[in-house]
Amino acid sequence: MKNRIQNAFDDIRADDALLAATAASLREERARREGRRNRTRPLRLAGALAAMLVLVVGIFGYRGFYYTAAAYVSIDVNPSLELTLNRLDKVIASAAYNADGESVLQQVDITGRRYEEAATMLLAEMERQGYMAQDALVTMTVQTADSEAEQRLCNSLLQSAGAQIGVQQSTAEIEVFPVTQEVRETARGCHMSTAKYLAIQELLEVDETATLEEHSDSTIRQIRQQTQAHRQGQGHETEAGDSHASAAGQGNGYHGGQVREGSEEGDSRDPTAGQGSEHHGEQGQSQGQSQGQGQSQGHREGEGHGYRGGR
Repeated sequence: MKNRIQNAFDDIRADDALLAATAASLREERARREGRRNRTRPLRLAGALAAMLVLVVGIFGYRGFYYTAAAYVSIDVNPSLELTLNRLDKVIASAAYNADGESVLQQVDITGRRYEEAATMLLAEMERQGYMAQDALVTMTVQTADSEAEQRLCNSLLQSAGAQIGVQQSTAEIEVFPVTQEVRETARGCHMSTAKYLAIQELLEVDETATLEEHSDSTIRQIRQQTQAHRQGQGHETEAGDSHASAAGQGNGYHGGQVREGSEEGDSRDPTAGQGSEHHGEQGQSQGQSQGQGQSQGHREGEGHGYRGGR
């Protein structure tokens, strides 16, 4: 049977012309396929490169957006700190201006947190380390080019700090006010916070023997007490209570557990004074949530209460 099948196919033979035509046809088909493959390969590669480029640009674009500084918040009790915020109101950097500030920053991780949470954590750590005495003064400043953000940051910091002081059951006072970029950069060049720099500048106006270096480790309350003592010794008028005030302008105050709002015109003769807000705090009702009306202290010529360079 096998031999018969083999003998039947022995007579079937392809001539040379058929073999050559078949081989040529196969080569042409292969060339067409390779041509299509070669044409699509660059297109696929270009598409992949474009996708990678978009991804890389997106990543670096977001990093650039996220790590661009949009505002600066300084916090002084005796620990003296500064927080750098991005456009999302998150902390992207922090710095200490004295050893006490370094001690506080070493114990808390605030990077990537919103500024309200960061401020609350820092005040809680200051309380733990014993800096929040009953007569402590918490001074915060805000510097940003966005006026709307400036007011929002001041109000939010006032509320969050007031709530934390309420939790600590402390009679510590709170004040928050905005400052200019020029003043912040000058203070930074002196390696001190803006609020402390302004307080020392006020002291220098009444005490020619004082220096920035001499009072760099003093608290803002101590500096202001010396300023008030010099004013009283020189016969200048002073208001009852603390001698501290921010530059004039719109402001909110935290007094006795109440948020108080008020405004006062500043002294136009001082070219470095401008609009601003100030917030004072004393322990009162639970966490200072009730609303009320009040008057913020301002820059008054002759009384020496205004900070030069504050807004």
